[in-house]
Amino acid sequence: MAKKKGKQSKFDLRLIIIGLISGMFAMFSMMCIPCIMAAYPSIGLFFAFLGALSILLSKYSWVFLVLGILLLAIGLLLQFSRKNKC
Repeated sequence: MAKKKGKQSKFDLRLIIIGLISGMFAMFSMMCIPCIMAAYPSIGLFFAFLGALSILLSKYSWVFLVLGILLLAIGLLLQFSRKNKC
């Protein structure tokens, strides 16, 4: 029996990245910012970390640089807007 050569579907990396980013924004847009800050106090650090990773990937595309700066700014603003409890 001969093996059938099926079509090998290749995934487009750009579409996967766009899907992950839009899914992340859709997930976080369902909650208001105070609810996110109450549930996850270190969410600002998470956004800053994602921004830093995106900036490291900026050698592949300029989109990563723009996304990294945006995420880094959001992370820092969320971290600074957090109220410190004594």
